[in-house]
Amino acid sequence: MMHLPWIFLVILNLFFLVQVCGQHQHQHHHSVHSLHGVSNNTIVGDDKGCQHTTQYVTTSIVSFPMCIGQTNQDLKNGMSIINLIQSRGYLPTCRILQLMLWMASEVNENQVLSREVFVDIGSNIGSCAVHMASLGFPVIAVEPVQQHVNTIKGTMELNPSFHIDLHHGGISSVERIVKVNFGHGSRNWGASEFHEINTTANETYESELLVQTFDQVVNQRRISLVKIDCEGCEWDTLKGAKRALKRIPMIKIELVQPEYTSGNETVPSAHILQFLQSNGFDLFIDRWAENSLYFGNHGNELLDIDKMFGSTKFKIKSDRETLYKSAKSILESQFDAGAFNRNSFLKQATDVIAIEKSLSNRMKQKFLLVNT
Repeated sequence: MMHLPWIFLVILNLFFLVQVCGQHQHQHHHSVHSLHGVSNNTIVGDDKGCQHTTQYVTTSIVSFPMCIGQTNQDLKNGMSIINLIQSRGYLPTCRILQLMLWMASEVNENQVLSREVFVDIGSNIGSCAVHMASLGFPVIAVEPVQQHVNTIKGTMELNPSFHIDLHHGGISSVERIVKVNFGHGSRNWGASEFHEINTTANETYESELLVQTFDQVVNQRRISLVKIDCEGCEWDTLKGAKRALKRIPMIKIELVQPEYTSGNETVPSAHILQFLQSNGFDLFIDRWAENSLYFGNHGNELLDIDKMFGSTKFKIKSDRETLYKSAKSILESQFDAGAFNRNSFLKQATDVIAIEKSLSNRMKQKFLLVNT
């Protein structure tokens, strides 16, 4: 494929340039106890604001100051998310979400990306939420951990033009207030999860948390993309999206657990995929498995991620050929839910990409040159 002139690189970056005016925020405030034995000095009082920041570089022409937590609270796969952002300038997994939006915009009849809502279920410290907000997308972010919520608020305060509707709470198939304890694995705050307490057993608890349905959080807003990475609430999220599911064009969902629970129902991961397929989604394996995405099994894998939208850190410009190759690698990885094998899947991926069938067909026509 021929390389297009340099002017395309400018246009591609401008394609994602922020176009924002003012700010609308709607936040839920609830009484939440601090986590036992855990501290986070990222936010120290309203008068001091964010205490730890790094420069987040979304594209070569879009960057912003990001509030970050303490390194030892955000460990993932043996490396801090914060250190990764500082070394690369961005979080690689958020680039895959940006790629998906680019793929959708490429097949838009008017070749113009409509900046509809990006929904981030399980935001952690808000890496992907603020990544998308910096590109001009309105964001709905849901996060249960108070320390992470504080960090996201810090970034919002540093960037008042970002449109982020931040919900401190969880997602469930039924709205309610629950008493919970939190778990973070072995210092892995990327895998934070909360456990509902049996109030009749007089167990102690750390927090009271509002959990809502996906429909309640999103309401009638138009959606561009949904990320679901909430350490077990994936099935709850989809079951609570009865109205919104028909309005979702793309979902990136983590499916690493053997079973998922919603209320009294427990289902295997294959059931979730069958549910998505029966509701009009084509399923694709996200071949950027985390170990590869974060650290690279081969020397050029992370550089390919950098090439997608340019890397200021490594002085790499946007590369259209890499973007097309990356889009094809997703679309050529379609699979049928009935043939899903979890063990085989986990050897190559942790996330599944679900794309609404009509949009998926248009993408295949554009990137795979096939008639569907």
